[in-house]
Amino acid sequence: TCGWKGNFNQLLETLHLPDPTNCRIAQVYSTAAPVVYKKPVDKVTERMEALTNVDNPAYHYLLGRGFSRETMQAFKLGLEGNHIAIPYFQDGVLVRSKYRPYKQKEGMTIDPGSEPILFNVDSIMVADADEITLTEGEYDCIALSQCHITAVASVPNGASDLNWVDKYYDLLSNKSLIRLCFDTDGPGHALALEVATRLGPERCAIVTMPFKDANECLLNMSGSELAAIVLSSQPPAPDSLKTPYSLYADALKFYEQSEPIGTPTGWKSLDTLLGG
Repeated sequence: TCGWKGNFNQLLETLHLPDPTNCRIAQVYSTAAPVVYKKPVDKVTERMEALTNVDNPAYHYLLGRGFSRETMQAFKLGLEGNHIAIPYFQDGVLVRSKYRPYKQKEGMTIDPGSEPILFNVDSIMVADADEITLTEGEYDCIALSQCHITAVASVPNGASDLNWVDKYYDLLSNKSLIRLCFDTDGPGHALALEVATRLGPERCAIVTMPFKDANECLLNMSGSELAAIVLSSQPPAPDSLKTPYSLYADALKFYEQSEPIGTPTGWKSLDTLLGG
């Protein structure tokens, strides 16, 4: 690659094409209708009050997942019917909410038409968040935050959607270390490999956990033990990476000692020159 980095508009400026009409690709981008997202109705406060009633079974469900009352309040978790309401904020503004049932596994919903942002994204947008952690789900993000891992966010739609990578590429590509704390199952592992490929394996550390996910780890070990596993994860050492110059001697030796491997031309002198 050429090593250039930036968004599409910055590319136009670099190529001295500030006017989209001068570029066919830019015309395609500029004629696409902008996506208009719906703003959800803000019921965060009343939902929080409904959830933290000590007689509420949803409150005890979250306690059973290892979350303290303080953690529930910090993330403004609430109750909407038979669902835990999980609000998503960006720049402190409510953007969407996800509703997860606590009585059964199926039935999760999201505010229709809302913008798919990272959960707890504000924690990784601060200037000093140079090292961050990404999880596959909101509860895993909340679990790590309770373990005092502050710069942690969750992908919006699990392992099935990678649009967030492009959406936040400029933000994420400027981080020195991104710990990928995804589920240890097949989809989670595939997600980690794909994200590492897109964001750069040199800055991505795939966290290896002893249980399925961070929330399950929180239920089976202390917070300090879980934090130590996550924070000690580092990108793989590039032992297999070599500069072109370091391969020069091997390439020359191979050329000089190898038998011709190509199709003979019929001229011995030309075959010698071409190596085949």
